[in-house]
Amino acid sequence: MPKFYFFVTKLELISLLKREVKSRFPFLTFSFAHQNILFYKKEEDKSKIEIAPLLASFFGPMYGKFPVNTPKIFEIPTGHIAFNVSLKDFVYSGSYDKKLFSLLNQNIEESPFSMPDLAPSRAYLKAWEYLQIISELGDPLEKDEEVIEIGCAPGGASFLFCERGAKVFGVDPGEVSKNLEQFSRSFYHHPIAMQKLKAKDWGIFLNNPRLLFCDVNLRPSETILYLKKILGDFKKGGGQYLVWTVKLTDWRNCEEFFLKEWPKIERELALFHPILTLKRVVPSHHKEFLLLVKFR
Repeated sequence: MPKFYFFVTKLELISLLKREVKSRFPFLTFSFAHQNILFYKKEEDKSKIEIAPLLASFFGPMYGKFPVNTPKIFEIPTGHIAFNVSLKDFVYSGSYDKKLFSLLNQNIEESPFSMPDLAPSRAYLKAWEYLQIISELGDPLEKDEEVIEIGCAPGGASFLFCERGAKVFGVDPGEVSKNLEQFSRSFYHHPIAMQKLKAKDWGIFLNNPRLLFCDVNLRPSETILYLKKILGDFKKGGGQYLVWTVKLTDWRNCEEFFLKEWPKIERELALFHPILTLKRVVPSHHKEFLLLVKFR
């Protein structure tokens, strides 16, 4: 059983990640930090809590360190990728789960994608990064596929989906950018709050939406209450992915979220029998993380 673990995140999230680890994984003791990497030692623990932080881009066990000039080969678990960090005269060796590997891991501080001048908001970049992950999972968004976007204003993510040839039903009481007018045949703005959304609403424009994209500025515990009412109909219609930007709206009191709100969200989502749940930080994130859920 590995005694050390590493976590990689954005520099601006380092302090919040430390607070998450301290509250969710009390059996981990902080060892040291190097740039945007945190290292922890695992103490004796019998709770069998899965070590899977929310605010990391990727993470995994460490197997040891060795002098730079004396390399060693460690046996890593099946499905993992080797991870090595050189610090002064030593190399620290570990691994991380292959499903966390992505083009986005190459530079967690800066998105590998560029945002066009006409894109209404940085949600364009978040959507691009999320679609990159879905594509790497083997399910790229194809032309003419259908998307429900909750919290679409001013339209950054919808702009990208329409660029990709998707048909988008955007839900938001706010105004969307006039830059979306060029996609009048593939974008429909429904100006209501998500708590009022019903399946018959998107049925006026969509037939079988595959992606439910949620990026709202609400407390996560409130968002999941409304999402529950939507997910049932979404799944019945053949919905495959929930992509949710979970925002730490009260980050000064984030321990309450980690210990109380997040376990409730997990239990609510489990009722929909997901086959994959992925949590991670991508380059365009600030005080937020991606929750990607795949259904059958």
